[in-house]
Amino acid sequence: MVALTFDATYGDNQTNTLLQILRENNIKATFFLTGIWLINYPHLVRAIAAEGHEIGNHSYTHPHMPQLPLPQVINQIMRTDALIKNISGLSPYLFRPPYGEYNQAVLNTLASLGYISIMWTIDSLDWKNPGVDKIISRIVENIEPGAIVLMHQSAPQTAEALPEIIANLKEKGYSFGTVTQVMDI
Repeated sequence: MVALTFDATYGDNQTNTLLQILRENNIKATFFLTGIWLINYPHLVRAIAAEGHEIGNHSYTHPHMPQLPLPQVINQIMRTDALIKNISGLSPYLFRPPYGEYNQAVLNTLASLGYISIMWTIDSLDWKNPGVDKIISRIVENIEPGAIVLMHQSAPQTAEALPEIIANLKEKGYSFGTVTQVMDI
């Protein structure tokens, strides 16, 4: 089993297409949402939740967390936590640090707030727009059981690459689950 994850920081042009592809393939994914995205696209947050996808916290403004004083770290997490609960009705406990940056103080703060920090094992680099074939090969060639694949819901080539990624991974015998299912937490 592997987990497909999508970080949502800006833009909504791909979200409905991604949800449709996931629905057609009966796949549940994990979406890490920033507070700003939650405010700008509450209808999409509700759609993600309604389709049974997992929602994680990705901070409020996508800052470099290790550079913030701890009260600001807490503020970034708790403001987004409240938005996720208010908009989706879900209680998040997974946190993906923006830019994958963290330090022990950030991890300790997350733990004190009941959060588990989640990184990834494969970065699709879709945000660089390397081309659909490169996104597909980067994921398919590096896949292994328990992989957590990082993608971005607003990267323009992700939606085009996703059906072939899914088909290739199914052909290799992989199933799909949320981060919680893959990690069995």
